Amino acid sequence: MRKRVFSILLSIAVCLSMMPVGAWAETAGEGGTATQSSNVAEVKIGETVTQYADITEAFAAAQKADSAEVKLLNNAEITTTNTSNVLKGIELLEGGNITLDLNGKTLSGKQTSVVSDVSMSILISVYDPCTLTVKDSIGGGAIVQSNSVAAVRAAGKGKVIIDSGTIENTSSKDETENCAVLVKGSSNVTISGGIIRG
Repeated sequence: MRKRVFSILLSIAVCLSMMPVGAWAETAGEGGTATQSSNVAEVKIGETVTQYADITEAFAAAQKADSAEVKLLNNAEITTTNTSNVLKGIELLEGGNITLDLNGKTLSGKQTSVVSDVSMSILISVYDPCTLTVKDSIGGGAIVQSNSVAAVRAAGKGKVIIDSGTIENTSSKDETENCAVLVKGSSNVTISGGIIRG
């Protein structure tokens, strides 16, 4: 009888282990304590990896190093709220080489403003001395701009390298800078792969 009860319990345990279960990854936050993962990106500088809940903070941390990788963990929105006439997305103004790994996720923009006639925000602007390399390590990742300006802009000798992933502008407005990638001044954009739309 004991063997029968044990075999039934073992069968139940095997069946339960085969059922799909939602996974909640626990990661160490900045304070080192375990938290449920609502982080949108991780930044790798050398051997140190830090996760961030805000994509703007992740890029700010990456700019403090000569070389860093920002890897999307979830879909992320660059949210800009401003009361002036110009809204700014992520501006890479300092640091060195930053690699953005889309990791099969989407980076998009969300704009809120209290000013009615406001210029739209470019999602990512790259200035000298920075170099931004965009890649997608698993496929399906994208930078999507729905406003009537560029998704990614290289300006003032800034460099952008597109290895893989999709960069697109989905706006139908007929504007001068309504494009996926904008090159200004003596900046440089190298496209070795990926998809550029809009």
